Amino acid sequence: MAMTKRIEIMASIDYLEAVAILEVMQLAKIMCSNCLVIESD
Repeated sequence: MAMTKRIEIMASIDYLEAVAILEVMQLAKIMCSNCLVIESD
């Protein structure tokens, strides 16, 4: 499954990474997945 999202504002890398994690968590909720492993720099 692929997904894209456009961010219209100039954002920091930290902000973009946080948005990506939030999107993954929302997708996992929709898919009824309750076990996630999230790695970040």
